[in-house]
Amino acid sequence: MGIFKLINTTSGNRLPTVNNYTLFLNNREDNILTVDMFTSGFDDLDNDLPQRIKLESLPSNVGRFFYNSQEIILGQEITLADIQSNLLTFVAPNQDNQFSDNIQFKVYDGKDYSNTAMFTVIVSKLYEENNNPPLVGNNSFDINYREKKYFTLNNFTTETIPSYYDAEGDAAMNIKISLLPGKGKLYFNEQEVIKDQIISTINITNLYYISDLNTSVSYTSTFGFKIEDTGSGKYSNQGIISIKVAELVATPPTVEDNIGLLIYSEYIFDSTDLTNNYLDTQGDSYSEFTIKTLVEVGVLQYNNSEINADQIISANSITNFKFILSDNYAVHDDILYKFEESIDSIINDYEEDNYKLYDNSDGELLFRSMIDYNDIQIVTSEVITNDKLQFDFIVKDDSILKLESNVATFSLIPTGNVNIKIVYENQPPIVGDKTIQL
Repeated sequence: MGIFKLINTTSGNRLPTVNNYTLFLNNREDNILTVDMFTSGFDDLDNDLPQRIKLESLPSNVGRFFYNSQEIILGQEITLADIQSNLLTFVAPNQDNQFSDNIQFKVYDGKDYSNTAMFTVIVSKLYEENNNPPLVGNNSFDINYREKKYFTLNNFTTETIPSYYDAEGDAAMNIKISLLPGKGKLYFNEQEVIKDQIISTINITNLYYISDLNTSVSYTSTFGFKIEDTGSGKYSNQGIISIKVAELVATPPTVEDNIGLLIYSEYIFDSTDLTNNYLDTQGDSYSEFTIKTLVEVGVLQYNNSEINADQIISANSITNFKFILSDNYAVHDDILYKFEESIDSIINDYEEDNYKLYDNSDGELLFRSMIDYNDIQIVTSEVITNDKLQFDFIVKDDSILKLESNVATFSLIPTGNVNIKIVYENQPPIVGDKTIQL
């Protein structure tokens, strides 16, 4: 079998790669370009070195590129040695507005040219020395507890008292958060805002305030801001945004009764068992459960210990909460029975009389009863009503108030059908053995 190797050119040389580059300049500023600007991220798998660049496009805006004092032309090639000798320059235009310009280029490694990369120049706006900074006023808002207040540009400009003013008529460009709120928090793009963070007016609708979740009383919080205009590049005086948060007037959550099927002698709970149709008008989730009453039959355990009434169960560890039935109970025809003796006693009695108990399927001792073989009857049993397998509980929400729900009831419903066969010592269970059903 032959070995195939993919190469990029007929010469077997693998093409080099190079990254884009962005240069930031002030207006009316000339800049000598360097080799690093055109070899950013240069990579050659054949270890060839970059030798020259080739210009694949000309500036599309008003910037000008010069090589050895001559304006560049399309397709021109310039050695890295000449660039290193400061022969390649960019001249920013004689204008005030911000703009960007770019050219496309490739890098030659002595054998082949790289991918096409972009060289971008961004020139900042020239601010007038005598241009005045703008003036801003204050604003205020009322919100509810846990409500998010999203801001608009008008909240900082036309709606303030007094409203935004700039003597030269320059528009607002950036907003700086000069003072953080004492209570509650500001978020921008879902990240918490830091002091003096600058936010473009274009993206200001991604800024919001959310109330302090650690208090339920009414309060007022403020934060400061300054605005940079498009003319002077200077920031205004500090404006104040006041936010009044209303007191939390909460409605307790509600929950409905629920049931669980008790198939064997143990039932492990999960959060759905105790949150049937859980409803909280504030949108709060549940945090914990309080077991108000206990079952009359069996035991309730939490973290492997029997619980008492008013036991608190954390929602995060609800699977450590379980119901356990002792071994002198069994379910048959969806009815729970109690017997005088435990399963161990029954086994001992039957082994003394050379009898053993089996179930109908795989020979595993499952149904627990006391059978008198001579009369083929149950010696003693007690039917357990379902009301003895239920308990009351409440749910608390996860708000600062930890509001309690109504009292609901959880009921365990016995389900199952187990038959008993009696066979002689060392005789496997077979079809036709005498079967006793409760």
